[in-house]
Amino acid sequence: MKGEDLSEAVIQIQCIWAFLLLALYTAGFIDARMFSESGTPFPEREEILIKAQRVLFFGVMAVGFIIDLVRMRINRNYAYQYLLLSLLMGSFSEIISGLHWKFWSSFL
Repeated sequence: MKGEDLSEAVIQIQCIWAFLLLALYTAGFIDARMFSESGTPFPEREEILIKAQRVLFFGVMAVGFIIDLVRMRINRNYAYQYLLLSLLMGSFSEIISGLHWKFWSSFL
C-alpha cells in the first residue's frame, strides 16, 4: 500500500479508537451517576455496565494495537505508542469518569 493510503487508514482507525474511548468514559460516567444517586449499587445494572466496560476496554486496546501495526508500516519509530496510550487512558477511565460526574453534579 502507498503511504498516502496508510495515512488515511490510520486517520479512520483513530476515529474508531476515539469513539470507543468516548463510549468507555460514558459507561463509567453512567456507572458513577447510578451509584451516587442510589447510594447502593444495583447488582444487575452494575454487572451489565462492568461487562460493557470490559468489552469497550479490550476494544480500545485492540484498535490501539491495530493503529500501531499500521503506523509501524509507515515508520518503525511509532511502535506501540497507541497501545501504551490505550492502556493508560483505559485504565484510568473509571477515575476520570467519576471525577467528571463529581464536577458536573455540582452544577446540576
